[in-house]
Amino acid sequence: MLGVVLAIGSFTSATAVATVGSAVTGTTAISGSPLSDTEVRELIAKPGPRTFTVDVHTGKVLSVNEGPIMQPAISTTNSCKASDGCWRANPPNYNQGFYGQPGTISGSWANRTGYYTGAYWASACWQDGLYVRCSPYVFQPNTLVNLSRVSTGRSFTIDHLG
Repeated sequence: MLGVVLAIGSFTSATAVATVGSAVTGTTAISGSPLSDTEVRELIAKPGPRTFTVDVHTGKVLSVNEGPIMQPAISTTNSCKASDGCWRANPPNYNQGFYGQPGTISGSWANRTGYYTGAYWASACWQDGLYVRCSPYVFQPNTLVNLSRVSTGRSFTIDHLG
């Protein structure tokens, strides 16, 4: 099932954590269907930071992780070094570079022709009409992935250093 992450609270630096297909509250995992509306409202009302994973088709909460909210340590720049992951662009847009620790960074980078993995095992997502499509593969370092047509880049994921 596809999901998106909704975060509540203050952010710290580390890799984001979300569980799809099971509800996680504290250290107890509850397998099964999405949380009930009552459970979600109780969790929203409780003080403290938490991360919700939401089904993109129904809006139902699929999982909850209570505790500090983690931000990926991936960084971005409007140029690409040879070792950077890179969303490649047609002029007048700039290439968008990604580097650092594993994680995913989301954005909207128009006029993209493809992406380069740099020194990382990496993947990406792009806009396809009304939908965001993601590569089902994590490509090895130094791989160029050309898109079949110019698209808007929506995210870049560093899986791990090559």
